[in-house]
Amino acid sequence: MKICIYPGGFDPFHKGHADVIVQAAAALQMGKEDKFIVVPDPRCKEGSNSSLEQRNRMIDITAAEIRKKIKSEIKVFNPYGHVTEDEISDITASNSSYMKVAVPRIKEKYPDADFHMVMGADRFLALKERGSGALRENIVVVTREGQSDIDEVTNAVADETLVKKPVVITGKFQDASATAVRQNISGNGGYDEIRDLISENLYKFIINQGLYQNRIKEEKQ
Repeated sequence: MKICIYPGGFDPFHKGHADVIVQAAAALQMGKEDKFIVVPDPRCKEGSNSSLEQRNRMIDITAAEIRKKIKSEIKVFNPYGHVTEDEISDITASNSSYMKVAVPRIKEKYPDADFHMVMGADRFLALKERGSGALRENIVVVTREGQSDIDEVTNAVADETLVKKPVVITGKFQDASATAVRQNISGNGGYDEIRDLISENLYKFIINQGLYQNRIKEEKQ
């Protein structure tokens, strides 16, 4: 069984994230018996008012809309379980890496799986620069066509000192930004302005939950 681990803030989980899952699943030839495990950072982004439970739900909403495009199951994994807001504050204060907790726990849960880790070009290059032990994993590096650091990634992958050669995916990923989504909604923008970034179902959930609307609430006071 192949398991592809996809960490990130996902605040919210947008169409660009969905594109990564679809194309990584295709590149790894993942089937029905395989799993794509999305691991959200328990800490929310600066200026965001989303809880971990709400971010989990947003991942589920988007995942449901892309399951027709891939055969594999998409699961959300919270490395700390159901943490309280105080516990999340402690994690933030310690500046600890939640993935150092998540990866061993996922491997413990699926001891016989073939693991792969998805990351962007910037993350891969930073790990390469530090000589991180994370590069001993099977890595899938995601780059967008026309991205400025594609040559740098190519040269890094060719380095003979790498224990394992990453799989590099260069595709036409949706140019989406979670920050752009939050700013649009915070500024009272409408769905038409961000329909290329998130689905209508996700937009409705965000509005119904009162997420990212900090400025709107401040203006009404």
